[in-house]
Amino acid sequence: MSELCNEAMKRVYHYLDGEMTWWRAREIRHHIDECPPCGEVFSFEEHFLKVVRTSLQEEPPPEILDRLREVLRIEGG
Repeated sequence: MSELCNEAMKRVYHYLDGEMTWWRAREIRHHIDECPPCGEVFSFEEHFLKVVRTSLQEEPPPEILDRLREVLRIEGG
């Protein structure tokens, strides 16, 4: 793994969240486009982040909330 690979993978979530300068994002995007192993990792992380963000927007089913309340009641004494 090259130094560019290490840098790209270290910053993949910063890139996906738009938390970097445009020139750094451009460098990482170029590397991801040119490096198949990093591109695969990036694709996985991008998909994973979309699933997490979508899941956080959904209301949990009432049964889950009821079970959670019951566990908290039991654990709380």
